[in-house]
Amino acid sequence: MTSVEPLIGESRPGLAIGGGVLAGLLTLALVTVVLVAIGGDDDGAAADERPRVGDTIELAGLAVGDCIDPGTGAGGPVVLQDCAAPHEAQVMARLPFPEADGEYPGADQLGLWVGQQCQTTADGYLGAPLLSTVLEADSILPDLEDWADGDTNVTCYVSRLDDEELTGSVEGRGTELARGDQVPVSRLMVGDCFVPAGDVGSYELNSNSQVELVDCEGTYNGVFFGRGALDAPVSGAAFPGDVEVGQLTSERCSVLFREAFGQDADGFNYRYWRPNQQSWNLGDREILCAILDAEPLTGAFDPVEFQPFFELATGDCFHLGPEETALSLGLDDQVRPVDCQRSHAGQMIGSGRLDTEAGATYPGEQDVEQAAGAECERLFEDFVGISPFESELVNFPFWYPNEAGWEQGDRRYACAFVDDVERIGSLEGAGV
Repeated sequence: MTSVEPLIGESRPGLAIGGGVLAGLLTLALVTVVLVAIGGDDDGAAADERPRVGDTIELAGLAVGDCIDPGTGAGGPVVLQDCAAPHEAQVMARLPFPEADGEYPGADQLGLWVGQQCQTTADGYLGAPLLSTVLEADSILPDLEDWADGDTNVTCYVSRLDDEELTGSVEGRGTELARGDQVPVSRLMVGDCFVPAGDVGSYELNSNSQVELVDCEGTYNGVFFGRGALDAPVSGAAFPGDVEVGQLTSERCSVLFREAFGQDADGFNYRYWRPNQQSWNLGDREILCAILDAEPLTGAFDPVEFQPFFELATGDCFHLGPEETALSLGLDDQVRPVDCQRSHAGQMIGSGRLDTEAGATYPGEQDVEQAAGAECERLFEDFVGISPFESELVNFPFWYPNEAGWEQGDRRYACAFVDDVERIGSLEGAGV
């Protein structure tokens, strides 16, 4: 059995790191291929006579459509099964490796190529995307000895993801196979909403972790929005390093975010899974992208319902965006406005711009903080009816520009009540 060890997945650069791994989309069975010619019987039977159900058949004798017990993947022949009865797997292709005239590429490189080809072949064989079914693609590879003997064919077959048996041929029947309740992260499709299965936390998910598919109108922890490939050489290029691969992945996921939701990802946090150095060296450039939060998200995720925090009007109540907390919220981060009589995480008390010239020299963080703090103290008292120093509210943060923003002309400040524990009701005139 060949596989790539999982890596730590990442959020967008500059955000908290966590999550899972892209370790490859398919599990590839590595077995020894034994080539034995199937000849005629002593009684003169035709050389091309097909084996019968129950026969042990050498791999070279397999044909597309055969139903088989592929065994443990440790080598040797397979048993031909009746497609009309419960069976383990069905052969969907016998593919020659395109560089068959060269040296044996090795099981890892051969397996990666075969995995991609088997998935593409499965989509056509099933008449539906493999990832939308309860099936998985697997393969039987030639070993070094078989390669030297001229057998460069590999066998692609499909079986059930949940290890249950198939009944009947699956050719052209992909649309009839309903998706199961649980799938690995690597099998998610665009638009799927999910929660972690078992005791795994949201930010600990890797590509092999099981997640439970749930209704996007209900409560969930993640929504999958993209699967793609990095715009980088498929093979031959040295691993550029975790930072650069992370940046490439973030850029690609931002493109997929726009394709999925129709707007830019600016101000939103998302998670991605990317190749590690081992899988990169084997030609892996696949990435996965999802909105993910440790706290439950409620209702269909629609970026149109969000707006930048600084653009809220005085008195607007809001929900925090995915992966946002009271301490991580920034002026340009996206929040979702909500009726103040419904549960919410925060309320805008006021905002504005400091009264200084755009080209003024940065006076220092302490002076900028004091200027913004004085404005917010005044706005709080006007809105709530009491000084923030006399209020029972323990989380009354305010925002002001840092030196880099100041030098670019940013003079914005904002004052808001924000807490990780949600409340109901407006603070306007509450005197609390």
